[in-house]
Amino acid sequence: MRNLILLVLFVSIKAEATQWPIGSLVTNWQSINDAQGRFICDFPAGYAYHTEADVLFYAARADSITLEIHHAFEIVPILPLSGNTPSIISPISQALNAYAGYLVQITNGQVVNQTDINTNGKVGREINLTYYDSSNSIVLRRIFMRVYWDGSKMHVFSLEAETTYDATLTLYKDMLFNSIQFY
Repeated sequence: MRNLILLVLFVSIKAEATQWPIGSLVTNWQSINDAQGRFICDFPAGYAYHTEADVLFYAARADSITLEIHHAFEIVPILPLSGNTPSIISPISQALNAYAGYLVQITNGQVVNQTDINTNGKVGREINLTYYDSSNSIVLRRIFMRVYWDGSKMHVFSLEAETTYDATLTLYKDMLFNSIQFY
């Protein structure tokens, strides 16, 4: 088995996602039923879909908000991010802690809130994080993320935008997160 560090944030999606005009709320959401990932959720119509290696991606950009779904569908060990010798983290809560720590590390951000969640029996964590844009250090950005991991498969549902779009970001977060179902 090969060791793999799962990097699911800031992945360059090769397909171009539909762009909606700024200020227009996206009302044409559609249901995604992904048999391989064994999940259903609502997502803006016109999304991009891409697979690369052992990871599947859905992406859309709506009202200056980036929405993404990443699903690792092969057995993927999650490795700790500190220490000299990586070893596989086994308890799910430790893996989710490591993922949240990694998110803070790569964004140089700050976790505002994180909550353990359970959706249809799948354990996860909802993370709210803020960070400063790497290309403009005065622009504060926010990520809402739900990370699910069962020991072998990871699902990440995320929304990200400048904090000036917090009201719309929160609305879209609720639309996406409230629609997630696993089977």
